[in-house]
Amino acid sequence: WYASHPAGADSWPPYGQVNALGGGDPLPHEAAHLMFVMVVNSACSAGLKQKFNGYGSYLPDWLDEGVAIYVEHQAIRDAQRDLMREYLDDRIPLPEFLTMDHPGAPKIKGKPNPVSGHGFAGGFGRARIYYMECVTVLEFLEAAGGVEAVRKIIKSLQAGTAVEKTLKHLPAHYPQTLAGLEEVWIEWIRSGELPPAPDPKPKEGE
Repeated sequence: WYASHPAGADSWPPYGQVNALGGGDPLPHEAAHLMFVMVVNSACSAGLKQKFNGYGSYLPDWLDEGVAIYVEHQAIRDAQRDLMREYLDDRIPLPEFLTMDHPGAPKIKGKPNPVSGHGFAGGFGRARIYYMECVTVLEFLEAAGGVEAVRKIIKSLQAGTAVEKTLKHLPAHYPQTLAGLEEVWIEWIRSGELPPAPDPKPKEGE
């Protein structure tokens, strides 16, 4: 979609903010989409394939976009997080966000698209918020549990596990509900701080 977008690379943040730094090349983003599909789709459950909405891989759409933005220039990722912090009150609640279709998916499925121009032209529409949220949630999960936790979450999603049940792969002191995780994510966006791990219980006899 990006190459054919009539307004070009400077039509929406954060690309327009970082092109001067040499970080606005969309090719890593689009290549990551293709590579992600090739890596994850073959191991996805039959149920996921049956529910496929026509966008990206068989996995939830936020993960497709999160991975694609994650591989971009660091300046773009930093700009996305800064914008997420600025528009945090306009966020899509995580219980909805982690299970919703990409805002462009209804158009792909042949239905009216509720987001004019996919939300990339004028104003900070729902689609732009969606993109900020995609990469910041992925970065948050990595910060919370490391790369291994993200891999386990992806593997669970490939098996058709409900998103909330994949939270078991995060450290035990993290909330196991999407609403609870949202509160921790919000604090991380605002302050960059994660909940500290509890002190280990002393061994018997110590």
